[in-house]
Amino acid sequence: RNTFEDLYKPLLLIGLLSCLFMLAQYFHVDPIFVPKTNNGTLMPGPIGDMIGLFGIKMANGTFMLLLWPILASISFPISFLLMIPIFLSQASGVFLTFPIIVGFYLWFVKDKPMLPSLVHRLIKPMVILLVLIGGLAGYFIFNDLKTDTKTFTSRFPVWHSTFHYSMARPMGWGPDSFRSFTNKKNFLFAGDGKY
Repeated sequence: RNTFEDLYKPLLLIGLLSCLFMLAQYFHVDPIFVPKTNNGTLMPGPIGDMIGLFGIKMANGTFMLLLWPILASISFPISFLLMIPIFLSQASGVFLTFPIIVGFYLWFVKDKPMLPSLVHRLIKPMVILLVLIGGLAGYFIFNDLKTDTKTFTSRFPVWHSTFHYSMARPMGWGPDSFRSFTNKKNFLFAGDGKY
């Protein structure tokens, strides 16, 4: 049976490695992934697509979100540095879940004997922080909708075509076929140019 002491160091190491990948990807240096649009052309822009070690921004953001309570239990102030990769994940679900994770963590930490005074002192700043995060979440959603007006509706055609083609070939289309062309699969799953 694994204990917290057995698991937290490898998880933090993976998180650090993913942050280093994001930094390298910012400068278009990526040892694993080559960012491409849904039609196969290289991603445009002055900076690279910071997807981290996990290949997609949402997965990277989710992992960073899961790391937050672990890092907070080691160093509460330093844990807020994870807001940077969480925000850069550009995944609204991840970003909106962050205040819930912080609140959940504080609710259970407050009963620990050595931390009540710290939590009591942090209540007002945490309420301000949660309101700020809520405001940033609203800004993020508004900006996301402005960037791509189909951001929410573009998922449905992808899900529909995925279901349709999965029923056509229940055993699949081959390895890595979701994002690639193969001899038997001459189509890509895509809702619009930005999704």
